[in-house]
Amino acid sequence: MPDPMAMLDMEKRTGIKKVEVDDWVKKTDALQKAIAGIADGSLDPDAVSLKKYGILTEKEQKEEDARREKNRIEMAARVAKDKAEEKEKEHEKWWSGAAFMYGPIVGSEDWLDEQNEKENKQKLAREKRSEEEKTVFLDRYSLDYNRWNESNYVPSDPASKEEAKIDEEKADKIKMDTFEKANSEWCEGQKEEIDERNKKRDKQEKSADVIRLKGNRKFAAKEFPQAVKLYKEAMTSTPYKTNILTNLAQCFCKLKEWDEAVEFCNRALHVDQQKNVKAFSRRAFAYDNLGREEEAVADLNEAVKIDKDNKDCKKQLEDLLQRMATERMEKKVGEMVVDESKRVEAIRGGKATAPGEAATREALPPPPLFNSTSVKEASKEWIERGMEAMKNGEAFDEPPPVSDFEMLDQFVERIAKGEGGQHLMETPAGTTGTDTDTDTDTGSDLQGPTVAELLATSLNEQLSNRVYFRTSKNLNKLISLLISSLSKTGNGDTSIILAALSAAILGEKKSKDICYAEGGLAAGISILYSHRDCGDEAARQPLQNLIRASEFVGACIDVEGGESKGCVKLVGGDEEILMGVGSIILELGDEKNLKKYSTMGGGITPPLSLLRDILSGSGCEKAKASLVSQYASVTTLAVLPKFHPIVGVVSLIGNLGGISDGPNIREHAVACLSNIGLIPSFRSHFALPIILGQVQTNAVKTLLAIARSHKTETPASRSLSLACLMNASISGGSNQTIKHHKDETDADRLNDPNGIKRAIARTGGLAVLLALGTTDNGKISPPVIKQRAVGLLGRCVTNPVCLEQLSDEKGDCYGVNKIGEAFGKIVFGKVWGSGGGEEAVSKQFAEIVTNYVRCLAAFKSPPSGVDGYVLGLVNMLPEPQKDKREKGVINAGSVCMPPIKKEEGSPAKFAMDDGTVLANSCKALITYLDKGSLDSVLNCGGMERLVCLLANSSSLKNESCRKNAASAMARLVKGEGGKAMKRCRELRGMEILVELGQNGKL
Repeated sequence: MPDPMAMLDMEKRTGIKKVEVDDWVKKTDALQKAIAGIADGSLDPDAVSLKKYGILTEKEQKEEDARREKNRIEMAARVAKDKAEEKEKEHEKWWSGAAFMYGPIVGSEDWLDEQNEKENKQKLAREKRSEEEKTVFLDRYSLDYNRWNESNYVPSDPASKEEAKIDEEKADKIKMDTFEKANSEWCEGQKEEIDERNKKRDKQEKSADVIRLKGNRKFAAKEFPQAVKLYKEAMTSTPYKTNILTNLAQCFCKLKEWDEAVEFCNRALHVDQQKNVKAFSRRAFAYDNLGREEEAVADLNEAVKIDKDNKDCKKQLEDLLQRMATERMEKKVGEMVVDESKRVEAIRGGKATAPGEAATREALPPPPLFNSTSVKEASKEWIERGMEAMKNGEAFDEPPPVSDFEMLDQFVERIAKGEGGQHLMETPAGTTGTDTDTDTDTGSDLQGPTVAELLATSLNEQLSNRVYFRTSKNLNKLISLLISSLSKTGNGDTSIILAALSAAILGEKKSKDICYAEGGLAAGISILYSHRDCGDEAARQPLQNLIRASEFVGACIDVEGGESKGCVKLVGGDEEILMGVGSIILELGDEKNLKKYSTMGGGITPPLSLLRDILSGSGCEKAKASLVSQYASVTTLAVLPKFHPIVGVVSLIGNLGGISDGPNIREHAVACLSNIGLIPSFRSHFALPIILGQVQTNAVKTLLAIARSHKTETPASRSLSLACLMNASISGGSNQTIKHHKDETDADRLNDPNGIKRAIARTGGLAVLLALGTTDNGKISPPVIKQRAVGLLGRCVTNPVCLEQLSDEKGDCYGVNKIGEAFGKIVFGKVWGSGGGEEAVSKQFAEIVTNYVRCLAAFKSPPSGVDGYVLGLVNMLPEPQKDKREKGVINAGSVCMPPIKKEEGSPAKFAMDDGTVLANSCKALITYLDKGSLDSVLNCGGMERLVCLLANSSSLKNESCRKNAASAMARLVKGEGGKAMKRCRELRGMEILVELGQNGKL
């Protein structure tokens, strides 16, 4: 039953102390008495002091407030001092423990002493090595028994050293066992104490880990102060856990307490011996916000050095360097603006040219040198006007152009007046130069560049011009002009403004962000798809505007100079944009439009580049999903619909004949198709028919035609066309398999659900791939093209239709002998062409070998009459070591030892690193053994290599490799004459097979 008196306890229920209540009652009673005394006249009001009743005058109240504020400040100072002292104690305690456990602190005296000691040790080690080098000659005679009598002789061969090490370990163990027997009670006590400490430590670590996980949840909920509290609580029991230290550093980064973030990163790095990538990355972020950019760059370089594949650190370093470069350029531009303003005043302070003076350039105030060639051209117009005025006896007081920056301002002003399309230095038809006295009619119309062209060129040429353009608000002016131009139907200024904007944001992240924030990007996107829904032909945007809008939007999402997340989000989240770009490409594919716009500045590649970038962009999933949903039912149709993006690109490629820039445009178009092939739902669409006028084709046929045309196509186009077919042939995508012919079997469709491999076979593609994949001519088939052609062949052989054509000896695509011969050449070092860098060539080489072997394993019959084929297959298997004690022969002992290591880049090295290649090599060998000569395999050392493979197969993850090797060995031992069986027994191959079978590894 609850205590009634406890329930009546006011202080416990309300938190108000009884003394405070009594004091308040006394003051209230005294105040009532004073009021009553004043009322009956017994008390003089002036003599009454209300201070004792808690009522203060204005002056007293101010004094009281001042006193309380002073006390509050003093109290806050004491609290801050206590916290600082507590923090300092914790700092000293942690670092002293860290120095004891993990070595001296970097930069401390102990650390310097340790560095000096290391240097001394290294010096001694170098001296010792030099002494050892002196004994190299003597080591040759380590088997000279006469030297054993020398008192100072110590054998230095590896075997002697290993024996000495084993003897030393045995001696130490004997000493330990003797000590334990003599001090059994003490040792048992020590063991119990160690076990107790370990249990206690494990318990503390588990408790700390639970608290850390709570901190993680608070961090995920963005409750950073609470997360810091929990992490510090976890630190009390495990102060040297790097994950807790780096988590604390991240919390302080979120709270913008940069010094604290640096402190805990320093701790994590000290514990991890300067190897913690997270600590380097977070300290770099903190340094950056403290204005210590150079130190931040050094930290990120260290992080990338430790983890070369860390994309986040690389991106962080790239963004930081880009921002530092931008800030330096902004500072430089600011200084240049000040310098130019002084020069303007100096030049324009001179006297203007008077009428009647000699018409020479020297009579004009000389403009200074310009950085941009386009601005130099613009200055010529001013010179021409001045000379014309002087010839006519007129005064010419127009100030000269002084700098790049002033000319940029003038360009923008002229575009705002609608003069962006005007040509500078215009010369009437029938005249040349400025010589107006000649009567000769040359029939030419000489025109200089337009204002807009000069603006775009000057922005492209100089980064300083682009930075000035942004900082001077000229970029904002152009964006406003673009938005206003859209309200005027058929306004020619739109194309001019878009071209200038594309040049202005080149490699400028801040400029891209401004385009996003000011609505410029939204305006550009609206242009891309506005014409699709516009019924009035006259009101539709002209193609020139659509091309320029594609160029501008593509520049906004370009990653050069730093990615603008706002731009990528806006473009990638627009569900109409890909449909709009696709319809633009379809319209450009018209032969008449191609001829008209391919000669335009910038060409017709921008829409293709934009489509490619959106399809490959990581932030554009919504746009891609919208395109997929639009054509979800395509696989049920007989042909691809007209507005499908594949149709637009293929029709454009088909009409490029006779276009001067055709190869370059085709390269961009094929890159688009390659990225379309990465979309699973679109892979099967490449095999569906396309109707172009009266002709039926498909994308597969178009891509194969590009791949084989080495005389007219660029290597990039040919390589991309093969990459596109490889992307499209990846299994998966639509739920329905594509059907081409009535006689196709279920196996055909099962092995090729997208229909790409069958389409390659039926369009003569296998012959193209064979020619590219087996030729020795590096000009016809450079390394990257050969790699992709053979890779595509490796995928095609999994389809029955393709395999049948490649295996038909009477057919045009018979590939068994060709691939066998090419395989033999590449295995024995006759490598094709040359590639970019050793690493690139090595990777291409590996993939070519892999796919050759894949094809050979798929064939039902081996190549016939091909030199080096069998030897090549056998050489793909691991090579056993030789027993040096028995005159270098391979015996049962040496065959079980680890195989001889092959040099990097060799085929055997690829095979050992990739179990699939090894399994396919064994499978191809089985095919040969079934129909070839067994003696040739034995004479090549095939039995020894197969036994070596099985003996060392425990490290192989690919089970089919063991099974194929066992099958090959079984076929060998069944050969006539018993020679193979005898050799197998000598090497104990049958015992190895039995053991693998008993262990369930076969």
